[in-house]
Amino acid sequence: DGSVTDAIICQTEYNNEVHIDNCIFNAASSITTYQASYIHITESKEVTIRNSQFNAVRLGRGAALVFGSLVNVSIIENTNFTGIVNNDGYGSALNLEIHTEFGNHILDHVIFQSCSAQYGGAVYVDLGERQAIQSNAEFRTIQFIQCDFLNTNTTEKAAVFFKDAGSVVDITKCRFVNNTAPSSQTTDVYFEYKLNKDSMREERFKGSHSNSLPPKVQLNEDGIDYDYLLPPFPSDIYVSQSIGSDSTGDGSRDKPYRTVQYALEIAEPYSSFINIIILDGELWENALWLRSRPITIQSDNRTAGRKTIGRLSSVDSALATIGDSSLTFGGLIIGDTGTSTQPLLIVDGTGAFLTIQSSEFQGQQSLGNSLIDARRGSLEITNSKFNDLILSDSAAIKISGLTNSSLSNIEAINVIRSQGNGAFIEYLLENAISSTHTLDQSIFINCLVNDASEGGAISINRGFISSQANVNISRSEFEHNTAGFGGSIQIIGTQANLYFVNDTFADGVAHNELLYQGFDIFIGLEVLPMMNYTYFVNCTSSSQHKRVGMRIYQIDDSYDREFVLPDYKGIYYVSNSGDDIHGTGSIARPFKTIQRAHQVLYSVDTNNREIYVCNGTYGQGQTESVTDIGSHEVHIYTENITNPIIQVLNVTNPDVIRRNPFFSVGNGSLHLENLDFEIQPSTRTEAELIRLTNNGKVTLTGCNVRSSEPFVSTRSNHQSSSWIHGVLTRGGIINIINSDLNNEIFKEANALLSDGTSQVNIQGSTFNNLINNGGRGSAINANIYIDPNPSIITNFTITGSKFINCEAREGGAIAFNLGPGGGAKTGQYLKIIDNNFNNNKAQYGGSIVFEGAQ
Repeated sequence: DGSVTDAIICQTEYNNEVHIDNCIFNAASSITTYQASYIHITESKEVTIRNSQFNAVRLGRGAALVFGSLVNVSIIENTNFTGIVNNDGYGSALNLEIHTEFGNHILDHVIFQSCSAQYGGAVYVDLGERQAIQSNAEFRTIQFIQCDFLNTNTTEKAAVFFKDAGSVVDITKCRFVNNTAPSSQTTDVYFEYKLNKDSMREERFKGSHSNSLPPKVQLNEDGIDYDYLLPPFPSDIYVSQSIGSDSTGDGSRDKPYRTVQYALEIAEPYSSFINIIILDGELWENALWLRSRPITIQSDNRTAGRKTIGRLSSVDSALATIGDSSLTFGGLIIGDTGTSTQPLLIVDGTGAFLTIQSSEFQGQQSLGNSLIDARRGSLEITNSKFNDLILSDSAAIKISGLTNSSLSNIEAINVIRSQGNGAFIEYLLENAISSTHTLDQSIFINCLVNDASEGGAISINRGFISSQANVNISRSEFEHNTAGFGGSIQIIGTQANLYFVNDTFADGVAHNELLYQGFDIFIGLEVLPMMNYTYFVNCTSSSQHKRVGMRIYQIDDSYDREFVLPDYKGIYYVSNSGDDIHGTGSIARPFKTIQRAHQVLYSVDTNNREIYVCNGTYGQGQTESVTDIGSHEVHIYTENITNPIIQVLNVTNPDVIRRNPFFSVGNGSLHLENLDFEIQPSTRTEAELIRLTNNGKVTLTGCNVRSSEPFVSTRSNHQSSSWIHGVLTRGGIINIINSDLNNEIFKEANALLSDGTSQVNIQGSTFNNLINNGGRGSAINANIYIDPNPSIITNFTITGSKFINCEAREGGAIAFNLGPGGGAKTGQYLKIIDNNFNNNKAQYGGSIVFEGAQ
């Protein structure tokens, strides 16, 4: 409107109604003073103003809205007043007079921002008459419901000014923020007539808060401090399913609200952050109204139990749409009922930030859309789980090129997508503008798309026309993911930069029967130039070969793509807290048993294997059984101060007895370091701890081997198999370095039985409390084989070791057979140097017995 003398809308006929919906009111000039209101209604049966905006205007004779006393009903909903200035002095946005006999007026979700007047910086209300509330007061009411008074200014008194009395006033769940008045004058609400005592009650100001300077609420000629009616906004807002109430709660820990949505509505709009803490329960919500402010919704760390926030089944919109705002979830279960066709969380704004920390996503049934759809803005997810999800035709997370994303320490297990490529993440990077995407230290297990689709876990569209995106996938693990093509990852497009660094793949599955389907990765023909070590740095795989598949129609498939995923040769970790099903053997996701680590290593076509055993006790009622080292080189060790304990149980149940050696070494190498073995005695002679059968090598360094049974000479259950047995090897090497072998009662068996092992070196070790009933040598029984080939030399060295309390029929500690007569063989020797033999016992040779002469 450009008129400075006339209102845009005038109404003076009582039987007429005025209804305004979705309108915007503007002044032609920001500096002109207008002598009329936007809307001036003296009489009307009903006035409604909804979903509208009244923009800045400078007024000289009245408020933007003027309602006379003959307006029977007025309703203003979801409407904003911004920058309204009234030089006349009585309310800038609204000046309302209530009739002495009737008039019901409601302001619901109305925002007054930066408004200014002399009395009532935003609203001036004449309550009807200069007397107390009468018996018919219910016919004269004014209600403010969830209204905001933001940065209003008055040159005299209050954002809201009430004249006279006689009507019921309710100010419910309203927020007064940074309102100003002259020094010592009321900033928020002022009642001009002393007979308004009925309005000065907490139930009249239920759920309202203020951060304005005091005095915030005053009643004329009353010396009582009423500022308690508008308490400060809480720094932390608490929500609870069990004890919360949106009607009687105040957001404190003792009186929490019931819903997150209400906590958001009641929170201070201009605060530097809003922190909502969920005390307990499952909070299934309508769409959350975020506004433009930073918000954190987190679990209470002082209360036990799982806390859930999720979308109601009746809601067919996103639980939260992050526009120009910031939303953080922390320590929660974030759920979806699966009935909506819309994503659960949408990131769509240049200033949008969605952060998820230490949370877990759950779906109650097959989901109709993504859990997270990142269209514009920033997405950050850390230490969170996405497990046991079924999606129809969308990935769990969709990321566009207009988003920056950072995902780290993510767990995605059993994520299934019925239609489309990439069950967990789908990167859509066409037309990306300088976006960066990182995926670090994450784990993907049993992610699956159907047999016609590609990329069981991740689909990456680098863009074919234009993309300035950079994608870095590092230190992540992909195990047993399944697709028709590319068990774990699909890559197409030519534009975005894509790098894989220190990633591992295992047991990928590609079901499609076409050749070269790619058990780990499937690429488009255009991706072939990035199949080199520039884009794949220190990546490995233990999947079967044909790990990288490609659409092949026009080129010779003799080109080797698989060198970018060589065999895995790293360390596999084992921990009591590990998982043999979902673990990958990484330090972050270890296996639970040594057997599982060995099985995975054995499936890899590599000779070098390392298994790191964390502190703890292994076995624990079931046999840890690693049967065959074969020709591989295996190092099982720890670097902890305390050695882990490995229980070698021979009886897993009353009907099953372990018959095979715990470790069997042929032509390979087994190095056990800093481990403790507790061996249950077995009557089976073939149930050794270690059996060396060919030209392999066995080394114990810093190990302790002992019986699981007490060392009592009258004990009936004997160990009938030697702990370490070199069986007719005619070769092989056994090293026992700085180790202890103690506390066992053998029956014709020994701690070490060497039958033809060509090289034995025992150094700095202790053999203590060992008994061999009816046999030779309790600690060592060695048959030194003399090979007729002069180049095959057998040497046996024992240095710096101790043999204490050892007992046998012959040679209490050691028995040697040096070979049949015929003289010594050149270069062949037995050396026993700097050892301590103490308190050993036998019928012949208390500590040592020798036979043979070669």
